[in-house]
Amino acid sequence: TDFAMALGVNLVNPHLSHQTLAGARKYDWPHTLSDHSPWWESYRMQADHDARVTVALGAGMEMNRVLVLQPTGSAWMYSLPSQFQSGVAGAAAGGWRKAALRSQVGLLKGLYAGQVDFDLGDEWLLEEVGSVEDGELRVGRCRYACVVVPPMMETIRPATLALLKKWVAAGGRVHYFGAGPERINGRRPGGDDGRLAEVVAGWRQHRDGDALVAAVRAEVPPRLSAPGGGALPPDLVWAWRGLSDGSQMLFLANPWRKLLEGVVEIAGGRATNLETFSGRIGEFTARPEKGTLRLPFKMGPTTHCLWWIRPEVNPSPTEVREPPRWAVNLSRLSVTRDEPNVCVMDYCDLELPTRRLTSINTTQADDLNWQEHGFPHNPWNVSIQFRRVFLEFPFGEDSGFAASYRFELGDLGEATRGLEIAFERPWLYRATLNEREFSTLAGRRWWDENVRAFPIGQLVQPGMNVLRIEVKPMHPLAEIMPVYLLGDFALVPGAVGFRVEASRHLGVDSWIDAGLPFYCRGVTHRYAFRTDRAAREILLNPGAWRGSAVAVTLDGEPLVRLSHPGAIVRVPCELAAGDHELAFTLMGNLRNQLGPFYSDGLPGVWSWMHHPKSAPPGASYRFVPTGLTAPPFVSLA
Repeated sequence: TDFAMALGVNLVNPHLSHQTLAGARKYDWPHTLSDHSPWWESYRMQADHDARVTVALGAGMEMNRVLVLQPTGSAWMYSLPSQFQSGVAGAAAGGWRKAALRSQVGLLKGLYAGQVDFDLGDEWLLEEVGSVEDGELRVGRCRYACVVVPPMMETIRPATLALLKKWVAAGGRVHYFGAGPERINGRRPGGDDGRLAEVVAGWRQHRDGDALVAAVRAEVPPRLSAPGGGALPPDLVWAWRGLSDGSQMLFLANPWRKLLEGVVEIAGGRATNLETFSGRIGEFTARPEKGTLRLPFKMGPTTHCLWWIRPEVNPSPTEVREPPRWAVNLSRLSVTRDEPNVCVMDYCDLELPTRRLTSINTTQADDLNWQEHGFPHNPWNVSIQFRRVFLEFPFGEDSGFAASYRFELGDLGEATRGLEIAFERPWLYRATLNEREFSTLAGRRWWDENVRAFPIGQLVQPGMNVLRIEVKPMHPLAEIMPVYLLGDFALVPGAVGFRVEASRHLGVDSWIDAGLPFYCRGVTHRYAFRTDRAAREILLNPGAWRGSAVAVTLDGEPLVRLSHPGAIVRVPCELAAGDHELAFTLMGNLRNQLGPFYSDGLPGVWSWMHHPKSAPPGASYRFVPTGLTAPPFVSLA
């Protein structure tokens, strides 16, 4: 969200919060904002951050001073109806549009990377509300110091020409590179029509985009820059707002997977750092020089800064001195999985009234089942129910299906007793494991209100095991979905899917390598340490980690939650001398439990439908890397 908010998004609409992910719902958007997601307990921190940034940026106005025209009319010149897009003309038009997109995006990225504040100008709005008054170019309530004409703007409107001519006559500057507009309203001017040449002659032409950006920066100095007026790192994402009292709000974001650091030079007398996750406020000790402040920043991957800069000088800034700090040695006590491991079975054998199929993906099996019963697809996935027409659909007595899921079991020893099998809406089915029936009415809730887990330790056998679920007649809520094996085990990629083997010792490593590829809940790393003196602050570097969030406890009490790998945090505390325990609980993501496993596309059933024809080797599955891969570091003060 930092990237979107810095670029002007001021309404963050969380999508979406499922009541249940049973059936086709999991293919809509499985990263549900609800207790299904392992990071749900940490979501308040992210929501507070979004809210604080939105409020801070919404308190002011952008007030951009550079107007960049949009080549909308030129794009319409090369827009062809679909029936005319074949042949030479269609290829030429398509090539122009792609080139124009690259050119316009490149120009805007260059201006933004140079910290140039700009708006995009529409020619029709300029005609309606644009004017030149008192030497200013005005568009409604906006005021501009210069205009940029993009290189792919081949045609220009007469009203725009007249406005820019008046603007140049009043001393305004228009910058462009390339040939400049060649047409008026799509037509080349006649030999006696000197309007276009006359107007363009008053503009400043540059050799390329870099030269244009440099000229604009010199003419309209950026409000924020590197010391001396240079550009800040080009990958820095930023947003500036001016408040009615003359103060400024500056938001810096680093949405990338690398370190960004530098020094911001900005007009002002004092600066306040607003910590958006914790809500803490702290003053910078920097003193202004000739009315400007120099504020250093060092942002790890996916981190940010929010600064409030005021014109008045702090009469007596308190010098903040770094307190004496000492490192502590962390001794690892244990690494434990907080919940049972998971093996997802997403292929099955399908028995329908008219045919049987083996080793097909559950998305395909589900569609085939609905087609067998007169529907083009699973109706819950492609349509919205009118009244209760799906729930009350009259399936015949001979309708229904049976689905069989297979898993290969190694020697788990005593862990075999704790094995469970979980599947959706089990009360609809008759279920057998290795041809032995078990009740589907008394299972425990697992992960979702409509998923139940059943103990199967007495029913499994070494080698291949087969779970068979059957519904007859067909029920409108009987959707063919993956089945989950739960327990204390590790998964080993096999020729077909995964073999279930004895669990391994967990350490500082990848969950995939540890045999937990589908697992997405918590893994807790517990450390002991000793301090010979009391401390009032703890500096936490949680180490290198991949996941959705980290929850940290100190002596069993919640200390802090982290959602950005690479972030180093200071946390106030009252720590007595003696022995203590720190615990880091790393959370995964539903992506590894729900998939899609064979496509990197956006969530949507189409991504799950991209799958091998039959059950593939375990190495073919795609997972998001998760785990603590470097130990944490802690110091006290």
